[in-house]
Amino acid sequence: MNNEAKGNCSIKLDRLSICYNESNQEYVQKTCGLLRDHNMPESIPRMTITKNPRYHVSCLIPVPFKEASGKAMSCFEAGPRRPGQASYRLDYNPSKLSEAGFDDLSVFLETIIDPDVVGFFRASKVTRCDIALDLLGLHHEDFIVLGMGLGKHLGAVPVVPFAKAD
Repeated sequence: MNNEAKGNCSIKLDRLSICYNESNQEYVQKTCGLLRDHNMPESIPRMTITKNPRYHVSCLIPVPFKEASGKAMSCFEAGPRRPGQASYRLDYNPSKLSEAGFDDLSVFLETIIDPDVVGFFRASKVTRCDIALDLLGLHHEDFIVLGMGLGKHLGAVPVVPFAKAD
């Protein structure tokens, strides 16, 4: 890395997926029922509820609820279709979530799952964690990575010339 770029970077938590295992399957079924209830999507503007191959209920939740623009999207899934899969899964981008958005997400979780929100986050397992590294003051030409037969790939590593071995 050249001297100009030292210290000029920003690291953000770009995506976080956490899974929670509920021991009481009645609670999981109750959560699925609450999410499918026709009042739930009506109480949160632009919330969509579907199902997918992994979970019986998959919710895309815009947070904060009342802001018209700049919303972050969170995904909450419940009711696993396969044995051994987590009861609940939450996926969101912490760097895009405002304080009001996190408050709304916490209220949402508090109303639909049995554990309190703190207990949910403490007992959950992180299954995906993406980190974004912004290199401030660099142009993309400064960090193109070349590979044999692979062409150009943008990466977060500055191009460093290799010396030929004798």
